[in-house]
Amino acid sequence: FSDGSELHFVDPRKFGIVWYGSPQDLQKDTYLKNLGVDLKKLTFEEFREKLKARSQIIKAFLLRQDVISGIGNIIADEALWASRIHPKRKTSSLSEKEIRTLFDALQKTVDEILKAGGTSMRNWQAPGGKKGGYQELYKVYARVGQKCFRCGHKTRRTITAGRGTSFCPHCQS
Repeated sequence: FSDGSELHFVDPRKFGIVWYGSPQDLQKDTYLKNLGVDLKKLTFEEFREKLKARSQIIKAFLLRQDVISGIGNIIADEALWASRIHPKRKTSSLSEKEIRTLFDALQKTVDEILKAGGTSMRNWQAPGGKKGGYQELYKVYARVGQKCFRCGHKTRRTITAGRGTSFCPHCQS
């Protein structure tokens, strides 16, 4: 920049993008304009409403950034494991109690990830060079073939909604 400062954008997974401009310009961007409400700003009632308005595989629903923004693959897998919900279940099959449990698990998972400083995969680092620590706390994500912490059965991996999905076939029904 003109003051000598620098902005570095490091994106080892190739998912990122940088937008710049005035707030008014950013509001015109099609992608940003169509983002759903941020998970951390979402109420339970809004979550339940959005979920009940669709009949699709729960993992696909959770990854839809136009419905709820901020849920990625790790968050989805970890929250579904915590909720004991199979990633291929239909949203329409979830009970009120399961919806509440999933909502709470999503919020808790995000809080744990933020507290741990994110997840460092390959060479990802937070600004300042610090690595995240959530990968040390995975319950199911990236633990294929290892014993489930809850039931002891081996975890598995499948493709759901076009994404690799980790789950426990025994305790996620």
